Amino acid sequence: MVILTAYAAQGQTLTYSNTIMFAGGNPATEMAFDLPQFNPADGTLDNVTLAMYSMFQDQITFNGLSASGELTIMPTNSLSFLYNGSDVLAQENDGGFTFSASLPSSGRSFSPAPPLTLQGTSLFSDTSDLANFDGTGDVPLSGECYFLPNVTWTSGTVTWSADDTATMAAVVTYDFTPAPEPGVMSILCTGGVVLAFTRVRYWRKRLVPA
Repeated sequence: MVILTAYAAQGQTLTYSNTIMFAGGNPATEMAFDLPQFNPADGTLDNVTLAMYSMFQDQITFNGLSASGELTIMPTNSLSFLYNGSDVLAQENDGGFTFSASLPSSGRSFSPAPPLTLQGTSLFSDTSDLANFDGTGDVPLSGECYFLPNVTWTSGTVTWSADDTATMAAVVTYDFTPAPEPGVMSILCTGGVVLAFTRVRYWRKRLVPA
């Protein structure tokens, strides 16, 4: 008697991460993440988890030696994670940083660099979504940074510049069922042939008269 035992493939995970840094703008600037898709040769993709992090940092330079009163700069910032071209998965908005200076004066100011903060986590399991992560290219995920400085001063002439640097990070985790090893498939196929041959011999003996 030949007994064949097939073991179910254990689920596995693959994780990739990528961090991008770029300047904000009006209109918003955009940069794609460099995250590889899941290679279908490795198995069957079951679901995808995407975690998204971000932070802002602003730099302001001004010369108000020919002015008087007060200078105020209030940036409006927005970071968005865009999936498949236009769908917003997560977003960070920050309009709380305000810079003020008494004129006449000149100088430069940096906003403190905060740590990367988790902005959202998305789980994909639908067939249409998994198709966007399955292949040999890159995941359709990009970062978008909108930056608009609102500048006012009391009187005189002020020259200024304001820059915003966006740092965005994404971590993609693939849960998948591995493809069977070629050796395992060969053993199963060989075992199946042996089992079929053994059963044929058994029935021949039963049918042949003594």
